[in-house]
Amino acid sequence: MPQGFIPGSRAPLGIDALLTATALSALLLAFSIFSVRVRRNYSRHRNLQRAISVLLLISLVFFEVSVHMHGWRAQAQGAALSDWLPPLLTIHIVIAMIAASAWITTLTLALCRFPKPPAPAEHSITHKKLALLTTVLIYLTASSGLLFYLLAFVF
Repeated sequence: MPQGFIPGSRAPLGIDALLTATALSALLLAFSIFSVRVRRNYSRHRNLQRAISVLLLISLVFFEVSVHMHGWRAQAQGAALSDWLPPLLTIHIVIAMIAASAWITTLTLALCRFPKPPAPAEHSITHKKLALLTTVLIYLTASSGLLFYLLAFVF
């Protein structure tokens, strides 16, 4: 598998790309939440959510193709805590699947139930609750992915 681009890491390219996209998405998510909660810019929030979704989908497809073609275990050999990798990866995947389901649900309901252009509506209370859950799950996914990355490819 092609070598990644993050200095000090043994990670393959697909994993470095996904890590970078995840970090960028986490920052954009924070800015999106700021835009809607503080600035009341509902259109920016909607557009950022769409952009983040597309960015993560493209990154995830690239990651899956590269991992299925080339694997990752060879680059993780010699990791200091290699016994921790399988259970950590399982936990990360479970959280990521729940987060993806929550994100798809939150985004789909928002696109269907908010007016165009976006503005507060009857769905707002439900959306805030779903969005909080989704945001927590997304940051748990990013955190567990980063921990896996560090343990597998850095230490």
